[in-house]
Amino acid sequence: MPFRHDERVAQAVRRAPEPRARETGGWLVRYGTDAAVVAVGLAVLAEVATSDDVPRIQTVVLLSNGFGPLAVRALDRL
Repeated sequence: MPFRHDERVAQAVRRAPEPRARETGGWLVRYGTDAAVVAVGLAVLAEVATSDDVPRIQTVVLLSNGFGPLAVRALDRL
């Protein structure tokens, strides 16, 4: 099942301090033990990722094609 962009998540991320949001998104992607948790982390990174996050985003996409739409959104923003 592909995970897609959710505007409500994006709005919440934009209200948070960017460093905190980036740290949280990265943590969820790295340590999430459930696909839904990792997808939330990717959704957060899609709004605040920097070039430092590219390897993490690329790695998680290799684990599941379902993360593709969120990863593309994150990488396109860069």
